[in-house]
Amino acid sequence: MLNWSTYQDSIISTEIQDLDVLTSGPIPPNPSELITSRAFANLYDTLLMNYNFVIIDTPPVNTVTDAQLFSKFTGNVVYVVNSENNNKDEVKKGKELIEATGAKLLGVVLNRMPKDKSASYYAYYGTDES
Repeated sequence: MLNWSTYQDSIISTEIQDLDVLTSGPIPPNPSELITSRAFANLYDTLLMNYNFVIIDTPPVNTVTDAQLFSKFTGNVVYVVNSENNNKDEVKKGKELIEATGAKLLGVVLNRMPKDKSASYYAYYGTDES
């Protein structure tokens, strides 16, 4: 988008049938402005017309506003939580930030969970009302 190339020129086909990737490229100096721009809205609309699903991988929701902006824009979120680097309070804060955008939380993926601690992690993340 920054180089004014067409999105078709930037699409990368993968070895998996019907799975394409569009990478962000270098981090722009103003990502928030880019995310909320008409150019991105047009790109997103075009992708929705050409693909069954569009998945946007964002930085962690608690660190920068990108995830919140994309959440508000797309309306749906799958919240991926790194079990090694987050505690319950951080996870709840991220959930609240997502909910504040008005986006629908489709589900949560808990990754990097050690196999030998799966029962204790389940209790740790699942005993609260959230």
